[in-house]
Amino acid sequence: MKSFIFTLVLALAFSGLFTRCKKQEKPSVSPAPVFSPLPKGKLLKKVALTSLPGQNYALYLPPTYDSTKTWPVVYFFDAHARGSLPLQRYRALADSFGSIFIGANNLKNGLNLLELNRRTNGLLQETAQRFAIDSSQKYIMGFSGGARSAVVAALQRPDIQGVVGCAAGFPQWNRPLKHRFDYVIVAGKGDFNYLELVQLEDDLILHRMPVWYIEFEGKHRWPDSLIARKALSVLWLAAMREGRIPRNERLIKQFVALEKAAIKQWQNPLKPLSLEKEYRLAIGALQGLSDVTHWQAALKKLQTTTAYLNARAAWKKEEHEETKLQKEIQRALIRVDVGWFRRAYQHWHATKPTDNNYWQAQRLLGYMSLMAYLYAEHALKANDTKAAHAYLQIYALTDANNADFYYLSAWYELLQKNIARAQTLAEKALKIGLDDPEKIFANPVFSVLKLH
Repeated sequence: MKSFIFTLVLALAFSGLFTRCKKQEKPSVSPAPVFSPLPKGKLLKKVALTSLPGQNYALYLPPTYDSTKTWPVVYFFDAHARGSLPLQRYRALADSFGSIFIGANNLKNGLNLLELNRRTNGLLQETAQRFAIDSSQKYIMGFSGGARSAVVAALQRPDIQGVVGCAAGFPQWNRPLKHRFDYVIVAGKGDFNYLELVQLEDDLILHRMPVWYIEFEGKHRWPDSLIARKALSVLWLAAMREGRIPRNERLIKQFVALEKAAIKQWQNPLKPLSLEKEYRLAIGALQGLSDVTHWQAALKKLQTTTAYLNARAAWKKEEHEETKLQKEIQRALIRVDVGWFRRAYQHWHATKPTDNNYWQAQRLLGYMSLMAYLYAEHALKANDTKAAHAYLQIYALTDANNADFYYLSAWYELLQKNIARAQTLAEKALKIGLDDPEKIFANPVFSVLKLH
């Protein structure tokens, strides 16, 4: 699922590349900032950015961190500025990889390109001054809109060697890349962006981007630590193959063991398409570092089996059908056809994990939820309470207990002058964990409420 929005973002990003080449006045030299030492082996949720007052980042320095030598760094970009969330989930990986982990608390969906670049560059530049970072191993791992922001950063900064993009894809482009970087796609089989991510791998291969694809059985979320370990391992293996870091036998053996376990999982019971993807990942990541001839032979054999050929044909049919259903969801939203959504929800919600169309149904339910949210928000901004009420009914089908549903419902009640009801709903949204709580305080409609 590709969008003209991302084409525009990239076009703007490239315009930034060219404007940077213009001759500028030599800036005045400021004294280097002096930073206080920070604790090691402890997750810090907020470290102030001195260059960007009011902004901060989450940090985890491994217990063995020593500023007299350089260390790899992984920056984490979340769609909702939750920098500490991935660090809490993956902090053990920082110890295992001997890497600094930094979570951006100042990057989120909705920033214009200039502000996105200002915040990204401020974060990367200040942390490069403050910590002993290995310039040959600077990576970004992003989720959803954070994955797209990570790619925009890597397109403009040659010092970013690799990106892990989780749950969202790569912007389109219409001109040659100035530089390439290692790119790992992480896709949940129930993610509403799944079709985009599946198609993305083929598109990037055509443009000769170094790309690897990792799939897991899940929805639109940060992946679990096992999948994150695989993704980061791929970047480390690429750095070895490219000669940027020394060969690490321990990491190679660990990755081989992970792939053997994953391949066994897909072999029993046989899931030929997932098995094919795992073979391709193992071969692509270990090429030139370990013997992969046995996996190459197994992949070639798999691709001639009846089970694989039938599964491949069924997927092509499913892909075509899903694209049509996404368009039908959009048409039903334009018609404001609540009845159509009730019937569709009942049909998709009834699927079981053992059904062949289970993951497709999860993707369509997620897509319905996303589009209902976007349409409801647009209607509320336009003060169209009639349409907003209908879209909120659709949103309630899939996400009635979502904090964003309570946020939008509070907004609707405010437009209806139901202040007491809006107060209750807004408090509920904040209590159960609004992804981006600042938006409720920044929205002037909510100024009549008492919120903390």
